[in-house]
Amino acid sequence: MNGIKLLNPNNQSVLGIFARCMIVVISAIWLFYIDEIEGVSPIMSTLVLVLLCFSKTIYFVWVGYQKIIDVTIKDAPFHKFIVFACMNISVFILSFTFDFFGLYLINPANYEGMPVNYSNPRLLFEFLFFSLQQFTFFGYGNLLPSSVLAKILSMLELTISFLTILFILSDFNSLKESLLTRVEARKDEDE
Repeated sequence: MNGIKLLNPNNQSVLGIFARCMIVVISAIWLFYIDEIEGVSPIMSTLVLVLLCFSKTIYFVWVGYQKIIDVTIKDAPFHKFIVFACMNISVFILSFTFDFFGLYLINPANYEGMPVNYSNPRLLFEFLFFSLQQFTFFGYGNLLPSSVLAKILSMLELTISFLTILFILSDFNSLKESLLTRVEARKDEDE
């Protein structure tokens, strides 16, 4: 029954994940639209991309942190946390895919190793592959960030990846017990 509840459209966590995915997609479409407008300089497009990237990354990290605290305090089953973690990782990978793609559209010299004759859907696939490689630390080196900004975005994704995987691989039950002990201690102090 719990598995059905997780997929229930009225469930806040599914709606929250859907909302975050829509933020990623809408910001990517908006950025693509800005890049296509005549008269908008590449510097302005790049600035918008960087601001969107850092803003949504901070937002996603904050929401993820709040969810981890919530899952821990409510003593939720570990499998629900893993489902959340997988969804969160998917959102990060998709988000950075659009960031890398947008940066490439602004200036193809931001990346080395991308053939110039690829269509936009193929480019999007290549950047999805690149983002997935980075997030899992299995980079093949066939696509390389060459500009400082592309390297900064790559370092941001790698940092988030490292922290996410480190947390998932760490002893979640110990963290859970530690936080529950702190919550109980605060309750005792309040009484």
